[in-house]
Amino acid sequence: VSARVHPGEVPASHVFDGVLSFLLREADPRARRLREAFVFKLVPCLNPDGVADGHYRADTRGLNLNRVYLDSSLEAHPSVHGVAEVIKQLHGRGELHLYVDLHAHANKRG
Repeated sequence: VSARVHPGEVPASHVFDGVLSFLLREADPRARRLREAFVFKLVPCLNPDGVADGHYRADTRGLNLNRVYLDSSLEAHPSVHGVAEVIKQLHGRGELHLYVDLHAHANKRG
C-alpha cells in the first residue's frame, strides 16, 4: 500500500492512516487474520520532496512520478524505483497478492 505519489492528494494520507490503524488493531479479529495471512509493505509518502516543496502533482524536478513506474531510475526517481523493484521481486517469487496505490482529489464538491 502506498500513498502521496501526487503530493497534493492529502486525502490519500487519511485513507492510508485508516488502513494502518485498522491493521494494527490488536483486538480486531479481522485485522489479526490479515496480519497472520499476509506481510504488508506500507509506504506512506512516495513523493516527500514534492510535499515539502508544496507541489500538487510533481516532484522537485517537475515530473509526475505516477508516469515512471515502468521506466524509473534510482537516480531520477528513487522512491518510485524502490517500490517498483520490490513489486517486481515479490511478483517474481509469487508473493505479491495485491498492490494498492492510494490517490485522492479534493474539490468543492468533495
